[in-house]
Amino acid sequence: MTRLFSIVFLVVAFVRTGQAAESYLQHFDGSESAPLPAWMPGDPVAKPATYATVSFPILPPEAEEDLILTVFFEDPRGGFLRIYWDDGLNKEMLTDNLSESLGMSNRRTLIIKRRTFLAEGNLTFQSSAPVLGVTRIHWQWARPQTVYLDETQTSGGFVGRSGEWLRDDEVDGLPQTEAADFWQGNVVTALIAAQPTRIEEGVNFIAELPELPSFVRVQVKVNGLPLKNRLQLWVNDQLAGEVQVPVPNLSDPGYSQDWNGTLSFTGWRDASLLVDVSLLKVGENQFYFQTELKTSALALKQFSVQLQYP
Repeated sequence: MTRLFSIVFLVVAFVRTGQAAESYLQHFDGSESAPLPAWMPGDPVAKPATYATVSFPILPPEAEEDLILTVFFEDPRGGFLRIYWDDGLNKEMLTDNLSESLGMSNRRTLIIKRRTFLAEGNLTFQSSAPVLGVTRIHWQWARPQTVYLDETQTSGGFVGRSGEWLRDDEVDGLPQTEAADFWQGNVVTALIAAQPTRIEEGVNFIAELPELPSFVRVQVKVNGLPLKNRLQLWVNDQLAGEVQVPVPNLSDPGYSQDWNGTLSFTGWRDASLLVDVSLLKVGENQFYFQTELKTSALALKQFSVQLQYP
C-alpha cells in the first residue's frame, strides 16, 4: 500500500486564531500606511552609521506567535541587507543578507521565532547602500499550524496568501541550499539553475539527457514579469509554448499601483510548462526563456525539469 501522508511537519500559514496580533503593511515609497499597531510603539528611527541603518521598535504581543516578515526592497548587485534584533540584553543577527544580488526589485520572507523576542526591543535593518532601499514591509504574527505532507517532501516551510510554498531554507535568513536531483518512482526532478539569474537579455540554460523521457515538465520561479506579459520557453531553438504563470491572490502584499492606477506585482511566482518530448534530444539541450513584450528586469531561480521514464 502506498503511504500518501506519512510525515507531519509544522508549517506557518496565514491562519489567524484567537486574539492574534494584527498584521501591518508599512510603506516607505510615498504611499500612505495605516496607523502603527499596538505592538510597534513608535516610528522607525534612522541611525547615523557607515551603512544605512533603520530600527523599528517592537513590543512583542502576549500570544506565543512567530513574526512573519516579508520585505520588499531594491536589491543591489553585490550588496547586502541584514536584519538583527537588540533588546538591550539579547542581540541576535537574524540574517546576514537577504539580498540575492539581482539589481532589481525583490521580495524576501523571514520567519523570526518567538523565542527571539524576550522583551521590548528594536528590529534593525542595515543596508550596504547609502539608503536602505526598502519600499515596504508586511509584518504578521502567526502560530505554526500542523499539516500533512506527502512523504516525498523533505522539509517544512511557509504557505503564503496565494498558496505559494517557501521551503524552510527560503525563510530562515541563511544562504539557500541547492537541492540534489531526486527520484519519485519513475520521475526524476533535475535542477538546472538554483541561484537567481537575470534573464531579460537572454540566457541559455543547458541540460544533458542520457536518454529521452516519456514526458517532460519544466518548473521555475520568476520575478519581474509584468502581470499582462507572457513568458515563452524555447527548447533547442524551437518554441515549446507559453509558460503558465498564475496571477497571485489580490490580497497579497506584493501588489502596488502606480500614479495612473496600473497594477503591478513584486515577488517570485511559480511557473511551469509541459514540454513536447519531440523537442528534446539525447545529449545537450538548450532552454531559453523570452517574454512576449520586452521587459527591463526579469529574473528566475530554482529552474528544474521533471522527467518521467517508462
